[in-house]
Amino acid sequence: MNLLRAYSFKGAIALFDMAVIAVALYCAYAIRFDFSIDPFYEEQLYRMLPIVMLIRFAALYYARSYGFLWRYSGISDMVRILKASVAGLLLLAVVNYFRNYPVGLLIAVALFLSALFHRGFIHLMPRVRHKRVLIGSSLVASVILLGLGLLAFSVLRSAPVHVTQMPLGEYVAPFEFKSDMSMPRGVLALESVLSFILLSAVRIAPRLLGELMGGRRRDGRRTLIFGAGDLGEIILRGMRQGRHLRYVPVGFIDDDPRKQHSSIHGVSVLGTLDDLAELIDTERVSELLIAVHSLPDDTLRQIAAVCLKKGVPVRRIPSLVRMVDPETGLRNLEDVDIEELLGRPEIQLDPQHVRGYLEGRVVLVTGAGGSIGSELCRQVSRCRPAALILLGKGENSLYAIQNELATYYADVDVVSVVGDITSATKMDHVFREYRPAVVFHAAAHKHVPFMEDNPEESVLNNIFGTQNVAQTAVRHSCDRFLMVSSDKAVNPTSVMGATKRVAEIVLQGMAEKGGTHFITVRFGNVLRSRGSVIPKFEKQIAAGGPVTVTHPEMKRYFMSIPEAVRLVLHSGAVGDNGDLCILDMGEQLRIVAVVENMIRMSGKVPYDDIDIEITGIRPGEKLYEELFTDEEAQTLRKIEKIFICHPSRDDYASLDETLPALREAALGCRRDEIILLLRQILPSYQPTSSEPPVAVHASSLRSTT
Repeated sequence: MNLLRAYSFKGAIALFDMAVIAVALYCAYAIRFDFSIDPFYEEQLYRMLPIVMLIRFAALYYARSYGFLWRYSGISDMVRILKASVAGLLLLAVVNYFRNYPVGLLIAVALFLSALFHRGFIHLMPRVRHKRVLIGSSLVASVILLGLGLLAFSVLRSAPVHVTQMPLGEYVAPFEFKSDMSMPRGVLALESVLSFILLSAVRIAPRLLGELMGGRRRDGRRTLIFGAGDLGEIILRGMRQGRHLRYVPVGFIDDDPRKQHSSIHGVSVLGTLDDLAELIDTERVSELLIAVHSLPDDTLRQIAAVCLKKGVPVRRIPSLVRMVDPETGLRNLEDVDIEELLGRPEIQLDPQHVRGYLEGRVVLVTGAGGSIGSELCRQVSRCRPAALILLGKGENSLYAIQNELATYYADVDVVSVVGDITSATKMDHVFREYRPAVVFHAAAHKHVPFMEDNPEESVLNNIFGTQNVAQTAVRHSCDRFLMVSSDKAVNPTSVMGATKRVAEIVLQGMAEKGGTHFITVRFGNVLRSRGSVIPKFEKQIAAGGPVTVTHPEMKRYFMSIPEAVRLVLHSGAVGDNGDLCILDMGEQLRIVAVVENMIRMSGKVPYDDIDIEITGIRPGEKLYEELFTDEEAQTLRKIEKIFICHPSRDDYASLDETLPALREAALGCRRDEIILLLRQILPSYQPTSSEPPVAVHASSLRSTT
């Protein structure tokens, strides 16, 4: 049924084309004879009309002029019509040269039937892959028909009776076989030109009409397009064609001085990035689309800063591969990631330093299925290790990262091991079996509220699991051991932070014994990790709010997962035994300000469209984070955006005596005793209690950031 409907539609188009060709032929005769056609040429017009129509149809068919969607017609389709017009002109010139009407009519019929046979052969022989076979078959059939036609013509000419005396002769008489019926050369040329113009106009009209009507739309989203290039032109066409998408393009902005004061499809380039703030006001812009394939981070942040102040959402155009259909791209716009709007450029470090200590060596990653661990596996794989050992407790996450590495890093020998870092037997087996030279220790319990409720698990995993892996590494002569720590370990207020700080001290003590090089890497919040708050905010905004924040003055450092892992890898190259490496993360950001920006970037107004609700500080949380203690600050040095210090552990001489008691308390789930022992080890540890939820009026939260 669908096939029949498609052929019916194409048949209707072909009939419409025949009518257009008839108009072109009549206009050609009228222009040639100053709109006064004498009876001889009027008779010639009617006799030549079937020949012209059949030849033009065959040429249009072979030029594939009936296989495209009119609403997407463009220059390539005009080129097809031009080819068909030229081919038709040559065929008509041949017919005209022989000045033999019946032969010309037979040639036209043969070409018409050839086109029909060609399409028929395509459906009768769908497995024939070579088009030459189909075209050759249709031409052979046409030649046979042409020969039969010529034979019939010769029989008719030799007939003793007049044509009008034959059956149906009165219908054939108007086409009586006269040889001197050639078209004037001026008519021939004019007809070809007019056919090309009219056929092109018919095909371009639907698209032109759609774009003109789309250009007149005034009730949609007034959209400013950043980037007056190829992608910007594609987006503009998509807006014009997809009227239901309700976009009103108000103009382009582009920093290229050569594009200023120019226009694309009637839409002007209004200025540069410096004019963005003014243009948003003057043009009443409600949305900005970035139509640039690779935009520098600094430029993106500059655009975002202006749009955030104006409350205008910024969206990105997908890659050109997805923009074959502009409307599809406009339906799948990508929001600019919050990571790109945090105001601090991502730090890029020289990968050659990292490759130097990883290439050709066996590398072990604990917690390999986690957010940091899996990214460590990806970046380590780029350094061509001799083997990469993935260690973790969750078999599903290990399976996922192993499959990913097998797909993108097939040349790396990857081994997955399911195991618990607190098991001494298991760790000894792994190190004895694979002999890792470098260990990245990312396995840890990191969720602050959960660890407040389960302190024994945090102690056993974060402290004694780390100690177990580190001692095993020393016994098996591992060269380097890098542990991923947290800024919550500085003056901790949570069990998680306290256990990470004790783990740092354990490694510092082992570093003083020599042998394996122990390096600790400390950084702040990681965006898009499993415990990140950003995805939670995004879901709340998508649901219409409210967005929940624990305190209006809560501040945090932020960094992306790839950036955090680059820090870990680079610290292994620049850090020395016992060093603590910390990233220069700039200023902390107020969580409320981040949420307000996220709401604005979604096209909503904070506190009006989406409210922000204060729920109260959770157990273990701090209002702000610190990257190093006062003692550590005294020994800081900086290497390529990384602070490095070598703290002393003179104040923790009794650690070896306290740890056994802490282990017993954790194994016995004696939570009060765990807290007391942690405070004995860490005088800076000050546990916090839960604040009850407070009701805060939305207007009092309006950020001045």
